Amino acid sequence: MQFTTLLPALLSLGLANAATLAQPSTWQVTNWQIVSSGGTVYSFNITGAATANSPGFKTHCEGIVPNATACDDTNITAVVTEQTHPLWNVAVTHEWHIFPAGESEQTYWQSGSKNVSNTQNNFTITPTLFYGVA
Repeated sequence: MQFTTLLPALLSLGLANAATLAQPSTWQVTNWQIVSSGGTVYSFNITGAATANSPGFKTHCEGIVPNATACDDTNITAVVTEQTHPLWNVAVTHEWHIFPAGESEQTYWQSGSKNVSNTQNNFTITPTLFYGVA
């Protein structure tokens, strides 16, 4: 009888902790532009607020489709690929390093993407992939 009462309580604690750790970031993209003149060039600003799981950033990204290109903040990489007209897939990866005292360097990545039209100026990207090497 006590085990059946204790088990649901323990499971609910695990879910509460998982929910706390899994709070997603949302990255704000502004001034999205894509121009085709002798090669398709994209440009946008992106901002990610700091969370308990990742540091914040604010940078400008510009590159040529479909190459992966480091943004002005080289911890941010963008890849834009053409989808079915008029959509483009904007994929962004955020990389950062932590140097805990007395431990080896730890590297983390967070990635997300969004399909947008060439007429959208502002949109959000929610990272869907989070991984690291410690």
